[in-house]
Amino acid sequence: MSVVIDGSSGVTSPLYKVVNCIYENAQTITTDYTLSTDYNGLSCGPITIDTGVTVTVPTGSFWTIT
Repeated sequence: MSVVIDGSSGVTSPLYKVVNCIYENAQTITTDYTLSTDYNGLSCGPITIDTGVTVTVPTGSFWTIT
């Protein structure tokens, strides 16, 4: 499961789900992912990034893993 954020409409693919105000994220990132420019990301860890997979955080954006 992964999250794609689109600046115009919010979430556009099932990278996370909301269940009764609990946000879930996958523990392993299995496909390349780029945060949208001027957005920040938040994940609950631990997080594993599969071999050969890239997570890109644009300049000025932040990805926080708690």
